[in-house]
Amino acid sequence: SGAGTSYLLAKAIDPKNVDLSPLAIVGCLGDQQDKGPKRSLIGLNSGILADAVQAKLVEVTQDLVLFGRQTRPIHRAIASTTTPFLPGLSGEEDRCLALLDSVNIPTKVEDRWRTISDLSLEEKKRLVDKIIQHMISLKLSGEVALELIGSVYTLTKEEPSTPLRDGREYASLLNSCGRMGKPGLGIALGLGDRGGSFEEAQQVYSEYRKFLSKYMNWITQDPKSLVQKGHLVIVRGEGVIDENMTGAVSSILSSSNLFGGSKVTLVVTATKEGESKVSARGTDQLIQKGLNLGKILQDLSPKFGGYGGGHDIAAGATVERQSLESFLTQFEKTIESSIK
Repeated sequence: SGAGTSYLLAKAIDPKNVDLSPLAIVGCLGDQQDKGPKRSLIGLNSGILADAVQAKLVEVTQDLVLFGRQTRPIHRAIASTTTPFLPGLSGEEDRCLALLDSVNIPTKVEDRWRTISDLSLEEKKRLVDKIIQHMISLKLSGEVALELIGSVYTLTKEEPSTPLRDGREYASLLNSCGRMGKPGLGIALGLGDRGGSFEEAQQVYSEYRKFLSKYMNWITQDPKSLVQKGHLVIVRGEGVIDENMTGAVSSILSSSNLFGGSKVTLVVTATKEGESKVSARGTDQLIQKGLNLGKILQDLSPKFGGYGGGHDIAAGATVERQSLESFLTQFEKTIESSIK
């Protein structure tokens, strides 16, 4: 990730900059580079993690990877989780409460809400089993629920009661600031502001979550929003999905395995300038078969009056609106021909 590269440069300049390693971990988690077994970090990221662990700045444990596992009531932690997206639960606190009640997991101890970190191992097993049953009842893959179990990265110098304590939550907070047009807040957090900027960032994140839940529930409940062709799933989000949110929606859909098998997810929406914006996400399996979304969009978009590019697994482009249908047809053909 860019954060990891920046950290390695800073460390080469001065070894004392190892204190920046937690930010590098946050960056690679934000880029969803936890691709090892049980969502672990591999490659150069594992070396950065070793620096952070040795300096006692980060601790790694195996647990439920739910948003707000130390800070939010259990039902809100489930409802706030969008990676993976849990249809009927993500964004639905009442349904999450009902699910917990159905497996006899108390949500309160006296007047205090329990958190995920308060659950016993047996309660966690019952919770995951119930989520699997829930997914199967919707005719979706229960394997998605297994993605809720994995490596958890705790930033030891952050206050236990804040979302900055968890690496993925910190990354989500930063991402929301960028998506919602508040990048300065993210920079302030990285520089250590834990006052007004932190409070405002949490409000921004709350709004960001509401938008994501709204979009994802719309997609899962309205079949007309989806077009599936071979290895490609197209989400027609014109008039619904904000142009700054296409990447986030595409990433969540791609990681949630809602469509089964390896698919390229392409989210389409309209820009304020009257153009069409697309955000594409692939899978590791398709990348291994030769897919390179960044190159495809870089080469293809200029032919339709636009521009684009990115990484092999994640990319985006803007094209002329009147050329969108032709672009989508050619994009589909290029995807199929590039997969060996």
